Amino acid sequence: MGSINNFHQRIRQLIRAKGGDTDGNEDFYFTYPSQLWMVNRVRAIVGARNTSPAVRGSFIGTFSKVSLRMMFKNLPDPVVAVYNPKSSQDVVKAIIDKYGLFVEPGWFASFPVQRPPFTVKIDFVETYWTSSDRDMYSDDVRISVTVEQPVVDIASLFKNVVLDKPVMPWPRRLGYTNTELLTYGVDFTPNFDEDFIDLKNIKEDDDLSSDEDPHVWRSNTIIRLLKERLGIPVVRTAGIEGQLSLYGAKLLYNGPTIGYPTADVWYDNVLVFTTEIDPTVEDAVFTYRGTIYVHYNNVI
Repeated sequence: MGSINNFHQRIRQLIRAKGGDTDGNEDFYFTYPSQLWMVNRVRAIVGARNTSPAVRGSFIGTFSKVSLRMMFKNLPDPVVAVYNPKSSQDVVKAIIDKYGLFVEPGWFASFPVQRPPFTVKIDFVETYWTSSDRDMYSDDVRISVTVEQPVVDIASLFKNVVLDKPVMPWPRRLGYTNTELLTYGVDFTPNFDEDFIDLKNIKEDDDLSSDEDPHVWRSNTIIRLLKERLGIPVVRTAGIEGQLSLYGAKLLYNGPTIGYPTADVWYDNVLVFTTEIDPTVEDAVFTYRGTIYVHYNNVI
């Protein structure tokens, strides 16, 4: 972690100040004998593993615990800009980044925050290395942080950031309307229990477009739902211009949305199937091609 690595660097500086030699590859470890623990200081045994030929052995050091109030002594209370913080941890990370503090987010208590702008008091929790500034009689000893909403200059963002080339989430089919774009954001939840049962029982390709019993009842239901919710003609046979044809449709999935990686999990279930996408089948599908997402909720 960042602060621990910086602490290791500080130990290397102390060793060099005493005439020692370090090469930057030392891996220090710490043990804390309980009988040597103090309120605002800690005595720790600092050792170096055999990761560097320059430093061997261990020593006992006495360290002052880190106090957040002392770190900001004679400094104005911190002000940070955070976009839509979810908790105090987002605020803490912004403080660490802005002021270059050698501390860890885990050394702070986590609690919910509101949307900026707001002011909040923060403090360390008690650890071996940190000392809480909380006063049992007053909160004023803790530092106050002002959190502002960042002002984003969109023009500067695009000047300084090279964005990836935008990519469509589904394959483009030149000359056709993608059925993914047509159906993904539509709620197909049936209004009637019977339709829900038919939709839930679609288990094979014939249930999508067959006109033979018993498949025809389920295919009638999906065709009717598509017509109602999309507002376009839908047919089970080879279509003409402007019709959504289910000719040659292939079932991919029908079940809970959590079981299909690209489904919208705000819904309970999704039926996924493809239309005929073979470019050589020109006499079957004219206007719409691709994958059809039929998202629907449980009604019974």
